[in-house]
Amino acid sequence: MTPAVADISLDPGVSQSGKVTIGNDENAPQTFYISIQKFIPSGDSGQQTFLPPSDTSGLPNWISFDRPSFTLRTGESRQLTYVVNVPRDAAPGGYYAVVFFSNVPPGTQQTNVSIGARTGMLFFITVKGAVVEQAFLEDFAMETPARIDRLPASFRVVLQNVGNVHVLPEGSLTIRNVFGNTVARIPLNQAKNRILPNSKRRFLLSWYKDIPELGSGFLHDAKEEWKNFAVGPYRATLEIVSPKTNGLTTQTLSFWVLPWRLGILFVLGLCVLMVLGRLHRRWVIARATRA
Repeated sequence: MTPAVADISLDPGVSQSGKVTIGNDENAPQTFYISIQKFIPSGDSGQQTFLPPSDTSGLPNWISFDRPSFTLRTGESRQLTYVVNVPRDAAPGGYYAVVFFSNVPPGTQQTNVSIGARTGMLFFITVKGAVVEQAFLEDFAMETPARIDRLPASFRVVLQNVGNVHVLPEGSLTIRNVFGNTVARIPLNQAKNRILPNSKRRFLLSWYKDIPELGSGFLHDAKEEWKNFAVGPYRATLEIVSPKTNGLTTQTLSFWVLPWRLGILFVLGLCVLMVLGRLHRRWVIARATRA
């Protein structure tokens, strides 16, 4: 199914059409049925709770397709047309629903007897007017300790939507070393996740150079310190570009990376070199004396 998301802004009383392409990758012909359900946010990781199909008020009544069902042969795809018709008396703000395409008729999808596959297209509809697009930076902290022996260094950002329409956060986390040089810049919302009104979203950001490998032991950990090498104090600065944020839009955390296992190996290596150097000098002196 493409696209998976429709993000549309409309004035009250205005209609807009769009298209979605559905394909059948099963090994047999499939009949797909269209149903629409509103959803609300649940938790801080982007989960949704779907409201009962019987609740058709609002957005489910605004969305219509050119057919209620259709059949596709194996490997066949079809482009469907939909229309979003916003009533003249619609209040400004955000409205949210998912359009499901299922091979089980709508009346039997919620029973234990009929189990089928379905895929959904998310609709984020903004009715223009007195729209408030604003978020609150609730939390910015480290997920890993402030002193680590190797990367990754992980950070937690929690944004709460205090407006009446969904927001698409933009910003970055910049890592700088003790000299002020930028060593990494991590996008805040690379997946382009939206935050619905009256909900929060948690973003986990990590700075690393190589994907860590599972294992244990001194040598394994020393190898991981080498692969994800960093040393010294660092500053992580969070900058939120949009949406408008209550409170600070820029915050900074400090942390240390101390690869102590590599330090031990370095000191041991240095000691071995010193011993070998001393033995070599003794050998040179003894050889010169015998000559």
